[in-house]
Amino acid sequence: MAKYETLEDLKRAEEEIKEVDLLIEQEGDATIKAALQETAVAMGAGGVGVLGGGAAVYFAGIVGFSGAGITSGLAAIGGLIGGGMLAGIAVVAAAPFVLAGGGYLAARYYRQRKFNEARQQLRQHAIARRDFLRRLITDNVDKAEKLAEYRLHLTRLTDMIEALG
Repeated sequence: MAKYETLEDLKRAEEEIKEVDLLIEQEGDATIKAALQETAVAMGAGGVGVLGGGAAVYFAGIVGFSGAGITSGLAAIGGLIGGGMLAGIAVVAAAPFVLAGGGYLAARYYRQRKFNEARQQLRQHAIARRDFLRRLITDNVDKAEKLAEYRLHLTRLTDMIEALG
């Protein structure tokens, strides 16, 4: 029995359903795109972290990017967590990574949710086609050639529904 764990698996299942759609005269991704979306969200969130960290250093102590401004800004940020300038460096350096990780996880969650919705929709579509094929088989018992074709598709759809369940 086939397993449906990726968008490509669902795509193959969708092709099977399209074949059934043609049989009964009805009409019925993109992993790379999803990966690029996750990366773009993570990079955007990381960029926000870099800009936010720079702005925090600029405004936290003596305003500006002079030696005194950077030093006092990092010390002020480090003071928020009970440290000094070194702790401020750690906080400012960690912000882009934390935001990028959060952005990546949010994008991944969104993609997984969309995948689960697509999977459920495909399953419902397959159930409707299976039920239709069962009626065709019942109505066409006397037509052996069509009956065999209907039964083949019925078996495939039943396996697909179980795997998607």
